[in-house]
Amino acid sequence: EHVRGRGKQTGISLELDTDVAMAKPYRTKVDTVVLMGTAMGVKGCGLDERACDRVTAMKKLLEGHRVSVTADGGRTRMACTSTHE
Repeated sequence: EHVRGRGKQTGISLELDTDVAMAKPYRTKVDTVVLMGTAMGVKGCGLDERACDRVTAMKKLLEGHRVSVTADGGRTRMACTSTHE
């Protein structure tokens, strides 16, 4: 609230092995959730095969909340298709 009170946005980032459910308590406190698409410290590899499912799960968890979801990592472009908008 201190950060938002200064007109700034807030966010959290979850490592690849962190369950997306860990973000649940922060749904009303953050503006952005960044999901890592590769393991921390790994360079030059593609997006992990779990990344798209994690984005879909996070969007479902955040349904009804004004929070953006982004993925970070992977050196090649990969589209994730989702039935959840």
